[in-house]
Amino acid sequence: MNQLSVSRRYKILTTRISMNSQRQFLLKRGNCKAQWLTVEEIESRYQNLNNLNEFREKFRKGFSIIPDNDQIDPFENLIQVQSNCYKFFDVNECIPTASICNCKNNNSSDCLNEGCENFSRGVECTPLCLMGDDCSNRHLQIINNEKDLDVFRTKQYNWGVITDIDFHKDDFIAEYKGIVQSCYDRTISQIYSMDLGRTSVIDASRWCNATRFLNHCCIPNAQSNLRAVDGLWRLAFFALRKIEANEEITIDYGKSYSQNAEICYCQAPNCAGIIGGKKEFEFNPNKWNEPSNEQTQFLKRFFAEKLWETIPI
Repeated sequence: MNQLSVSRRYKILTTRISMNSQRQFLLKRGNCKAQWLTVEEIESRYQNLNNLNEFREKFRKGFSIIPDNDQIDPFENLIQVQSNCYKFFDVNECIPTASICNCKNNNSSDCLNEGCENFSRGVECTPLCLMGDDCSNRHLQIINNEKDLDVFRTKQYNWGVITDIDFHKDDFIAEYKGIVQSCYDRTISQIYSMDLGRTSVIDASRWCNATRFLNHCCIPNAQSNLRAVDGLWRLAFFALRKIEANEEITIDYGKSYSQNAEICYCQAPNCAGIIGGKKEFEFNPNKWNEPSNEQTQFLKRFFAEKLWETIPI
């Protein structure tokens, strides 16, 4: 078997940053064990490099803001909403309700801890909370950061969301808003809907706010959490780490995003290469297959804490 015919059988499964800061690709050839190889190592072994070049090209692009003379409105043909619109209520779903917590009696400084019986159950306190103004477990009721979130164009001509202010780890960012529908409704969007409880989803394909445009990242800086407010489930985004002003806010779309795979442009050091679909390789960004030494620990911290400073997301 000649070199060219062999090369057609390989697959690029995923990518990472090695201990010496080189980008490596996990290459699988036929039934052989997958190997981590640099671009130079792959080029020296194989002639048919279409797969590699296509996979590598996305890491050169990244996301960036289109010049200001592009005046396209991201909300064109969309309807911006201030709160969710309800087409469906599941009367059989048991949604926890708030109680008067004991945080004040326990000398707690706020309600944002597992000692608060409401917070520990994923429920926001009510205005009657004995902590008064010190109650910090009412994000969705009193905080509105949407004015500080800007929708921008990326190099791929899709949209993204950038923040004008800093967020610290665990800070509330914004709520995902749209139309609440049954998860069995055949009209819901497969791309812009997110689960809301056991049988409901929020569909932001037409009625929406800025969070509709959040991009996926394989190492995101934000995540979604369900919170019960006044007997209703609502979906909130919280910071996974410090997010600085002018940084793009990203989330992990999850395994159920779409049956059809799309190219991922996130440029995270261990990007899976695609969003949705069936991945050839599942990688947990918190578990690196590297020897435990000082240089490896440095890279772990570098990409967990400084990712936005070096990689153009």
